[in-house]
Amino acid sequence: MCEDAASRRGVGYVDMYGPLVRHEQWAADMATGDDALPRQAGYGLMAWLVLHSRWHSWLGIEQPAV
Repeated sequence: MCEDAASRRGVGYVDMYGPLVRHEQWAADMATGDDALPRQAGYGLMAWLVLHSRWHSWLGIEQPAV
């Protein structure tokens, strides 16, 4: 639903829920916090998802060779 709305508006979308819902590190990070915001590891996982998805196309730059 969110991805469809983003697509209609021509903006990028990164699914955070799907990859993180069953991720052990995410669950552990959320369990040690206030259950509303992730802690350091959780933010790192979110950053990884963004950097390994559409980040380069959003910026209009070529993705570096790995």
